[in-house]
Amino acid sequence: MNRMNKRGGIGAGGLGLLALLIALLIILLMYFGGFGGGKSYMQTVSSARKQAVELKHEIDTHNLTQLIAACYLSNDSKLPKTPEETGNEAAFRDPWGHQITFTYEKVGDKTFVVYHSNGPDGQAGNEDDVVKKDPLGI
Repeated sequence: MNRMNKRGGIGAGGLGLLALLIALLIILLMYFGGFGGGKSYMQTVSSARKQAVELKHEIDTHNLTQLIAACYLSNDSKLPKTPEETGNEAAFRDPWGHQITFTYEKVGDKTFVVYHSNGPDGQAGNEDDVVKKDPLGI
């Protein structure tokens, strides 16, 4: 069967094949990156996912700081030292389900809560650990 019609053009079967090849080319360009050295589709998705996890962690640390401040105010100006002392240990979980620990840092007249998460792998002391500092405001 010839893909050319009687007038020398491409027949319906040839157009379908051409459309399939164009669609495949578009998908490959999205997956592996387009022209000009920009990020590929998969790199963009991976980057967006990482930013979402970091944003969730930011929101959680702010909420935890409010919880610590409430404990401080209700316990005769005594700061809790562990998640258990806040009365809400379950709140101190990172996005990967691991325990978040915290310490305090005094800078001038401000007190900061320094949160430490062992990151996605749950192991302390490597490059995926997350450390965030949030002003206590008390």
